[in-house]
Amino acid sequence: MSLEQQVGALVKAASDLTSEVAGKMAAIDAKVEAKKAELDAWKNGANDQFANAFSKEIYVGGANNKWYPVLIDLPRRFLGQINILRYIHSDSDKYGMSNGALLLSLQGVNGEWGGLPPRLIPVSFAYSVFAQSPVADFALSVFGQRCVVWLLGDRHYTVTTSYPALVDVFSQDLANLVHDDPSPANDIRIDAMTAVAAAMIANNYIRGG
Repeated sequence: MSLEQQVGALVKAASDLTSEVAGKMAAIDAKVEAKKAELDAWKNGANDQFANAFSKEIYVGGANNKWYPVLIDLPRRFLGQINILRYIHSDSDKYGMSNGALLLSLQGVNGEWGGLPPRLIPVSFAYSVFAQSPVADFALSVFGQRCVVWLLGDRHYTVTTSYPALVDVFSQDLANLVHDDPSPANDIRIDAMTAVAAAMIANNYIRGG
């Protein structure tokens, strides 16, 4: 084989190798883009997923025409998500089908010593079928460490949070002991409510949407 033929063969081999590498790079790029799209889709749904990472069904006792305090821990040093849900057919054995649906969404952070100022922010609130609001009010409680939500009694609800949270339900009409302090002078007691507070956010309220 002449030198010219050898050079031609070498050029062809190099060209074939370049084409093969280019093809494999295109395949790698396609796989990378597919994985990126998959991760983007996961990321877009992650907020909703982790906003409901922890779930607990609760029963609020008492009378079905009064609102009772439910205490929920707030997270430290970051704004956590709290959702209180009630599905429209819940407690159908007592109230029949389609007796009331609820979504109350809050964000909050506690007031730990040396941390952030406590905040409790309404995000959205909506209900249907109920003859009266299933939520009477909400507020910070226990020195800003927890939030309290007054829920209509004798019903089941689901509480979901984006962080592990202790949820306590109190079903006495008066003087529910929500914080038992080593110093009795600092005990905190909360009554049930007999009407929706004037400060309660309006139905279908949406903040910052």
